[in-house]
Amino acid sequence: MSHILLTILFAVSAVLCDSARAQGVVSVQETPAAQEEVPVRKTGAVRKVPEVVEAPDPADWYLAVGAGLSSTDALDWREGDVIGNIEVQKGANYAGALGFKVSEYLSTELEVSYRTARFDELSVIRSPSSDLGGGEDKVWGGMLNVNIVPFPGLDLTPFLTVGMGIGRHDVGIAPVTPIPGVAGVSDVAWMFAYQWGLGLNYDLKQDRQLWLGWRYFATQRPEIGATEFEYASHEIRIGMRQHF
Repeated sequence: MSHILLTILFAVSAVLCDSARAQGVVSVQETPAAQEEVPVRKTGAVRKVPEVVEAPDPADWYLAVGAGLSSTDALDWREGDVIGNIEVQKGANYAGALGFKVSEYLSTELEVSYRTARFDELSVIRSPSSDLGGGEDKVWGGMLNVNIVPFPGLDLTPFLTVGMGIGRHDVGIAPVTPIPGVAGVSDVAWMFAYQWGLGLNYDLKQDRQLWLGWRYFATQRPEIGATEFEYASHEIRIGMRQHF
């Protein structure tokens, strides 16, 4: 009886082993097909490509301030038949402007400026030999300027400036020695004014510039009382421009 049971167990075991071998073969044969149908995804950190962000252009509006030194030409003056000239001392000048950037080549601005012209004496050329006392000419300017930048994008950007507007002369002159027909004067005159010049811009930041420039500022001949004289000055100015 035991021999019969052992024989049956061996037969069942053989059948189970054959079945297991058959399933293993099938799974091995199906594995490549499954691998072909399902693509293998590589693992690892995903590399992000950084986005290139362009720096914004400076805003269109800007404020500019500046200060410097004025050298006024010797002033020729006339009062009736008396002619003379005025030797003028160097003085300070100040300016502020509100501007608009039309393009990278062009901007316009409204400028208010102030300079002083002091003198110790007025020399008389055509009159009995004598001198007049000192005085001062305080000159305001209200100008509409156009700034031209011919070569934008440089580290040091050159610019040209032309402008026109109105000048206000506040003059006081005191005589030392009385001269027939010549008297001390103190008066205010409003005259047409113009200027032109050139300079350099240096970018401190994207929206801030340091600038240095030279200008020639002049007005029509103002009449102070009965005295008429010419006015023109050369001005060196340094300042800053802030865009917003």
